[in-house]
Amino acid sequence: RLAALTLIVAVTLSRLLYLAFYCPLDLAVDDAHYWEWSRHLDWCYYSKGPLVAWLIRLSCELFGNTMFAVRLPAVSCGALLLLGLYRLAVQVHRSEKLAFIVVALALTLPIVNAGALLMTIDAPFTCAWMWALVFAQRAIDTSKTWCWPAAGVCIMLGILAKHTMILFVPCFALFLAMTPL
Repeated sequence: RLAALTLIVAVTLSRLLYLAFYCPLDLAVDDAHYWEWSRHLDWCYYSKGPLVAWLIRLSCELFGNTMFAVRLPAVSCGALLLLGLYRLAVQVHRSEKLAFIVVALALTLPIVNAGALLMTIDAPFTCAWMWALVFAQRAIDTSKTWCWPAAGVCIMLGILAKHTMILFVPCFALFLAMTPL
C-alpha cells in the first residue's frame, strides 16, 4: 500500500512540477476552449456538461488565470483515477501487490498520462467512472448500503462532465445480469 501511495504521490508531484516549471507547451485547443467556458459559467454547454468549466474556474480563482491553473484539475483527476484503480484492484483481487502492478502498468499508457496533463472532459469523466465502479463493486461485495448513494453521486458528477456517463447504468446492470454472485 505504501509503495502504491508513494508512486501515485511521486507521479502527481512530478506532473505538477512539469506544468509549473518545465512545460514548453501553451494551452491546447481543448484546454483553451474549456477555459473560455469557465469564464462564462453555465449549467450546460452546446456539446458537454458544465463540470470541466466549473473545475477550471475553481482552479483559476484559487491560482490565477495561468496554464498551470487551467490544467491543475486534470492532474488532480489523474491522481484520483490512479487511487481508484488501486482501490478497485484491491477490492476485486484482494492483493495489494497486484494492485500496485496495475497502477504501475496504467502509468505506461499514453492516454492515462495525457489525461492527467491536458484539461479535457475526459479527466473528470474517467475519474468519476472509476469511483462509480469502486463504490458499486464495494456495495455488491460488502452489502454496505452507503456505497450505492456514493456511486450515484459519482455517476451524476460524471454526467456533468460527459453525458455518456449515463451508459454506466446499463453497463453495470448488464455486468450484474451476467455475473454469478
